[in-house]
Amino acid sequence: MENIVITEQGKQLMSKVISETESMTFTKIAVSDYDYSGIELQNISELQSVKQTAIIAKISRTDGKTVEILAAINNEQIPEAYYVRTLGVYVKDSSENEILYGISISRENPDYMPAYDGKTLSGVSYRINVTVEDSEYITVNVNPAAVPTIMQVEDIETAFREHTEDKVSHITAADKKKLDGIEDGANKTIVDNELNSYSSNPVQNQVVYEEMLKRMAQKWVRSHLYTLYGIEEPSSVNGANTGSHYLDVKTGNTYIMTRYTDRGAQAWTNTGTLQSVEEILNSKFDKSNIANNLVTTREGYALDARQLNKSVAGSFAESVDNSITALNNALTPFKFTNVASGTQNIMAFYNSITKMMFVSFNYNIARVNEPTSLVILNDNAHTIDTDKYRFPVSAWDGTTGNIVLSYGYVSGQNICIYAPPCNEFNAYAAFFYHCK
Repeated sequence: MENIVITEQGKQLMSKVISETESMTFTKIAVSDYDYSGIELQNISELQSVKQTAIIAKISRTDGKTVEILAAINNEQIPEAYYVRTLGVYVKDSSENEILYGISISRENPDYMPAYDGKTLSGVSYRINVTVEDSEYITVNVNPAAVPTIMQVEDIETAFREHTEDKVSHITAADKKKLDGIEDGANKTIVDNELNSYSSNPVQNQVVYEEMLKRMAQKWVRSHLYTLYGIEEPSSVNGANTGSHYLDVKTGNTYIMTRYTDRGAQAWTNTGTLQSVEEILNSKFDKSNIANNLVTTREGYALDARQLNKSVAGSFAESVDNSITALNNALTPFKFTNVASGTQNIMAFYNSITKMMFVSFNYNIARVNEPTSLVILNDNAHTIDTDKYRFPVSAWDGTTGNIVLSYGYVSGQNICIYAPPCNEFNAYAAFFYHCK
């Protein structure tokens, strides 16, 4: 198969992933016997004549911009033979929309998939290098059922290579006969298979790990941790001498050895309860999950304190402070030079970054006999990008106090309001418009 060609829809999705507005999940491959030779592969949105699909079995990054995908197909459900001339790689976005991300074709010597005869099972495994960008928003779904097939192929290759390179003599038939004479279970090490949360990894069993914690706990005696965790260290119990201290790592109970010299006996006495070691370890935050960057958005990560200090160059706080400063510097008061009589309490601000104008005013005129449109203000300093702006106006009859219906609009550079018939027209408006 030739190198993967990324489709146009794949490139569009990747650009969204890079801008952190979308995520991408590799899902499956599909194979087809359709011949795409001479066709612009990047313009294809779906494969024709798909013969088989397979969920991706394994994926790994080979470098920052390339992933290696492993997938396998076999002829178990194939009634008719075909040639694999085209292979497609599919992904899903965060809305579960599946798209064809990349295509590879075989112009010469395509793989042959024979029909299943009920006896011989044939298959092909594919190792595909796909170009991506370096982003944490790229994930993959792995098919558990496909993994053994892929792993078996890899294990056979590895075993064969190690066998041919091995400089140590291999077991002979005589050696095997000697080994067969050893009784089952002789000199056999049994590892506790009842592992639980107290085990640090699958190798250490429960007993070994707990003993290690006990010895660690004994080193806490007379240290600052006793005070920190509220463990009292009595000098005597019932007038008897005290000795070793002990911490039960499961329950958190602390004990002290009491020796009764007059009776020649000794016993463990409970001196308090400590938060269990498991809870203490679980309550500690993993330092590797403290992010000192502006790109981490995954759950379970905490912001480094430096990111909240605006005096630290490149920090999140500095970025926010700079943005606020830039917006404040860009926002300037604006004064209209053409103002209609009756217009009062004008307030206007212009933002040179967003090119947005904010305006508010009061307007008052005497009796209105006929419905009319009134030019209130003229913005001759800016070019308004449309004459279709409409804005709400609160209006009332100053004589009766009744509300009257009105509205505002922009025509060219004129800001206008509609006035219905009334004894005394009063209005208030506050609105935005955009300039070119």
